Amino acid sequence: MKQLVAAIAVLVVLGLVIKHWVIILIVAAAITAMALVWLLGIRLRDRRRSHIEQQQQIATRADTEHRQYLAGDARGIYGTHMPADLDGHLGTLDGLRRLPPTLKAWRDERRR
Repeated sequence: MKQLVAAIAVLVVLGLVIKHWVIILIVAAAITAMALVWLLGIRLRDRRRSHIEQQQQIATRADTEHRQYLAGDARGIYGTHMPADLDGHLGTLDGLRRLPPTLKAWRDERRR
């Protein structure tokens, strides 16, 4: 008896699939498209979050190096890649030439 019910159910489902295959195909395509859009949205969100975190790290490092430069520390210029100490001035800004405060002063200095 169970086998007869199972066979009838299979035939009914097969008949429905044969009769309505276009609708089934459209629904399957729509579900696939929605799943792809959802996955793309997740990927874009993750990339945006990663980009924001990277920008925050860069801004934090720039602020730190700016404070170091204002305090006279050479790490404010070189960051984590300090050059070799050839003159004994490494770690301070004593060995660096200061730029003139204005463009006009810089031009005047270059003409001398």
